[in-house]
Amino acid sequence: MNVRRVVFGLGVAAVASVVAYAWLAARLADPRPSVLGARLGMTADELRARVDAQRPGTWTSSVIAGDWILDRREGDVEARFELHEGQLVAVRVEGPRSAGLVETPPYEVTPGSVAVRTVDHDHVRITLLSRACPTHHDEAEALVRAHVSAP
Repeated sequence: MNVRRVVFGLGVAAVASVVAYAWLAARLADPRPSVLGARLGMTADELRARVDAQRPGTWTSSVIAGDWILDRREGDVEARFELHEGQLVAVRVEGPRSAGLVETPPYEVTPGSVAVRTVDHDHVRITLLSRACPTHHDEAEALVRAHVSAP
């Protein structure tokens, strides 16, 4: 009888461990596209810390039409991060192919975002937009339509 209880207890513990691991893996998985380590929804502090940890650069800030704009330069790479109501809603990056920017997918769409990378000779341009932000909604949907209808 005690053996059955021990075996049953071990089985319950094993199942609980598998469930806990699956829950943790799901919580850690982040399907949102990332550019220079930045993900939509980040705050300005999170953004600066994440991006500078990967590639230190120089930041400037301004306010345009109520949105906070963080411009960043690192060598030949220029990036613009746009925050609406304190959250990152748009990323625009330009730079030479040699900067490693071509490692991002050419097109990625999720229910909440769209990311497009274009390469023109040695120049790379990446745009990542929130589809939920009212400021960027039309531009984001236009990018989605352009790639859905592309041959």
